[in-house]
Amino acid sequence: MSPRIVIDQAGRIFLSLLILMLPLAASAQAGWPSRPITIIVPYAAGSLPDVFARAVANELGTRLNNTVIVDNVNGAGGVLGTERVARAKPDGHTFVLGVESTMLIAQMVRPATVRYDGLKDFTPVALMASSPLVLVAKPEFAANTLDDLMALLRVQPRSYSYGTSGVGTSLHLAGEMFNQQAKAEIAHVPYSVSTQIMTDVAGNQLDLAMVPLGSALPFIRSGKVKALGVTAAARSSLLPGVSAMSELPALANMNFTVWFGLFAPAGVDKGIATSVHAHLAAIFGTESIRQRIADFGMQPTVLDQAAFTRFLAGERAKFQSLISERNIRAE
Repeated sequence: MSPRIVIDQAGRIFLSLLILMLPLAASAQAGWPSRPITIIVPYAAGSLPDVFARAVANELGTRLNNTVIVDNVNGAGGVLGTERVARAKPDGHTFVLGVESTMLIAQMVRPATVRYDGLKDFTPVALMASSPLVLVAKPEFAANTLDDLMALLRVQPRSYSYGTSGVGTSLHLAGEMFNQQAKAEIAHVPYSVSTQIMTDVAGNQLDLAMVPLGSALPFIRSGKVKALGVTAAARSSLLPGVSAMSELPALANMNFTVWFGLFAPAGVDKGIATSVHAHLAAIFGTESIRQRIADFGMQPTVLDQAAFTRFLAGERAKFQSLISERNIRAE
């Protein structure tokens, strides 16, 4: 099970120490940066990862007194842009916005086409933000709460369907983790156009959907869909009245978050990685950025590089076990 990510008192002390370290981190690499820094976003312009990266790039550029460019290299579900960074020169001028799908899941569900290793070919610089997913139901669905749903599944474990953005995606894995733990077989309905999912749930065309919290919030708050449960280890501050799935004994091990991290090519100078991490820790300690991230439905997250590395290893083990047991393949 992946560790619960929170910023507690110790985390705030750690942030303060990192801020104090900024001059040391910056001076550790004289001459860097020597040209504009590029953050590759392996998704389309206007997507959530793109908007997030641009907010970070603007702040990072100000702190480094250097241009930070966001370059959208979209294609193959994020694999194309991610692979470009894996092959880039590790000189501290090229980074990638990595998510759990591109950095870990893709190589497991598409081993024949993904030609990089998310742990070996990259240096994890900073975990920046995370978010639970939320299981939503159509307005006419018989269940109003997670308890109600579990009661329905005990009687009819194969009678319902749930939608996601596609086979082998993070949302699909979260849905199958729910099936695994609930001992149910809710049928998966993959969508090629992800924006259609919420429309179909709200229109009573689809029973359930596993979706990012940020994209579901407007539908939930307007009463167009029912929110049954979030996938993180604790309730979301954005939906405090909605249960965390892990609150139910049958779903005690349900802990699935989506996240954004910054990665450099493997072999980047440790001083550069430490400097960028320290700047990012300071950025996410500011109230204005924390509020912007909350507006995306995400929680600002800070892990030091060692903790981030351990987190990634735990995530890989969790995904590998689930993919193997549920026989998930996207090829």
